[in-house]
Amino acid sequence: MIRDVIALAKEHWPVWFLGELPEELAGSILGGGSSHTDRFIVFVHRGRAEPQVAMKVASTALDADRLRNEYTALSRVRPLLDAELQKTIPEPLGVYDSGDFTVLATGVLRGKGVLVPALAGSGSVPARLVMRQLFRQTFEWSRNLAHATRRVTPSGPSELAQLVEGFIATLPHEPSLRNVRAFQKAVSESRMTWFAAWQHRDLAVGNVLRYRGNLRVVDWEHASPESEPWYDIASAPGRMCHLALTQLGLSSMKDAALRVLPTDTWHGRILSNEMDSVWAYDVPLGWAVALSAMSVAKRHHDEGRQEPSPWGEFAIALLDDDELRSRASWLVPS
Repeated sequence: MIRDVIALAKEHWPVWFLGELPEELAGSILGGGSSHTDRFIVFVHRGRAEPQVAMKVASTALDADRLRNEYTALSRVRPLLDAELQKTIPEPLGVYDSGDFTVLATGVLRGKGVLVPALAGSGSVPARLVMRQLFRQTFEWSRNLAHATRRVTPSGPSELAQLVEGFIATLPHEPSLRNVRAFQKAVSESRMTWFAAWQHRDLAVGNVLRYRGNLRVVDWEHASPESEPWYDIASAPGRMCHLALTQLGLSSMKDAALRVLPTDTWHGRILSNEMDSVWAYDVPLGWAVALSAMSVAKRHHDEGRQEPSPWGEFAIALLDDDELRSRASWLVPS
C-alpha cells in the first residue's frame, strides 16, 4: 500500500521528500490522540524547506467515510470563515479513492499539541494558565465557528429528545432509567430553540494546536453542519474527564469526573468559570453537557465498538450519581 500511496502523491504533486512524521508536526495531521486512520503520512515538498501537503490514509470503509466527511467539512466550512479563522483549520486539497484505500490530502498546519500532563500533578501556576488559556480560546473559537456557519432555520427540542431515546437504546443493560426518562421528558417539553451550525464534534485536547499564540484545530472527521451551536463547548467536561481517565490511569469516568470537575479542584474551578463566562444559550449548561456525552456514546455504539462507551457512563452519572451531582453541582442537569 505504501508504494501505491507514493505513486498517488506523485500524480498530483512534485514529491521532494517522503518520510517519517516529524515530531513537531505530529499533532498537525493526526492530533494528539489515537487515530482510526492509518498513521502513514506522505509529506510533499513543493521546493520549500517546509512540508506543504500531508496525506492521511484509511484502508477500511468506515475510516474512508470519515476522511470523506473531513474533506466535505473543510471544503464547506473554510469559505464561510473570515481570513483569520481560515488560518485555524487545514486547507482541503483533495480526497482520492484507489479501491484498496482512501487518501485525504490537506495543507499542513504548523503548531504544537497542547496535551496537559499537569492533570497528574498538583497544578502548577503555568499549568493552570495553560489550561485557562486553552479553554478560553477554544470556547471563543467554537462560538465564532457557530456564528459564521449557522443555518437560518431554527431547531427545537424534539431532536434532542430523540437523541436521548437513541442513547437509551444503546445501553447494554437497562439500569434504573427513572432520571434519564425524566430528563428526556423535560427536554422534550422545553421551549428552547437554536440555529444548527457546523461544529468540530471531536474537540479533544489532542486535536488542538498552538502556533505563535493562536489556536488551530485539526482532525475534522466527525464534523457536522447539523450540530447544536454549543456542542463543542458542552463536550469540554467530558473530554477533560476522558483525558484524566487515560492520563491518571483511573478505573471509570465517574472517578475521573470526581477528580477534575468539582470546583474545589483547580481543574474544575477553571473549567466552570470559563464555561459560565461564555454560556449564553437557551439550553441549561448541565443539559447540554449530558446531551453531548450521550451523543458521543451513541456514535461509539453506531460505529460498532464492542466495549461500553465511557461517555455513556459519564452521562448516566451526571443524571443519577448522587456523589458526582453533589460535588459538581454546577453540571447537574436540573
